[in-house]
Amino acid sequence: MTVINTIKPAEAFHYLHENSLPLFLSFHLEEDRGHLITGRGLCYVEALHSGSRVKLGRFSPYRSLHALRSSESFYVHFEIQGNSYGCVMENITPDNSFIVADIPGVIYPFLRKFMRVEPSKKTPVLLHVISQQHGTVIYPIKDISERGIGFFTETLPDMGDNPVCGIEMPLDGNTFILSNAVVVYSKDDYRQAQPGTQSRLQAGQQGIFCGMQLFPHHEDEKRIRLYVMQRELEIRKRIQEQF
Repeated sequence: MTVINTIKPAEAFHYLHENSLPLFLSFHLEEDRGHLITGRGLCYVEALHSGSRVKLGRFSPYRSLHALRSSESFYVHFEIQGNSYGCVMENITPDNSFIVADIPGVIYPFLRKFMRVEPSKKTPVLLHVISQQHGTVIYPIKDISERGIGFFTETLPDMGDNPVCGIEMPLDGNTFILSNAVVVYSKDDYRQAQPGTQSRLQAGQQGIFCGMQLFPHHEDEKRIRLYVMQRELEIRKRIQEQF
């Protein structure tokens, strides 16, 4: 990942403050024991302290503030003059309606185009692929967007040059779609805690984390988008109920 040199972090947060632009939050919640999901919200820069600390307020949904109070760090992304950036906020000091955190040392390009959600442990999304070694194999999906999925596997399956995968979603009872796909990355012992950072694996997740780009039919892309939107609403409701 290439560090952006065109704007310094302190300058970026000053610009956000002066122009009252939002920061979009991503933070982890424990939905079920050992099962982490990503909550989202937004906030604004309320003040800068000595060029090294920033005061964040006007959280929406408001209860996302309560979720962040127990976090060691969280991820934000924002847009400045047509460019998207992201960074990790650390050294958090919570208050009744504000959070003060360090201005990060570096900011990075934010390249994600589609919202990505983690399925529920109780109603998982399943990936079906044909492997050269074992025939059809099924994986619970770690996260999904309308153009990509991520999953854990003990060994990377040999799916050939032009794999077609099946995706089973808890949408309208049960929905099964087929999509061309390509493996875009795989990482041994992949560990994710905050979006954009790496930390401990969740319980039971070991081995290789595999990311696949999807090329679904436009009607199937709509179905994935609908699932993602419904799941995001579930997570927002969870934030309201849990905090």
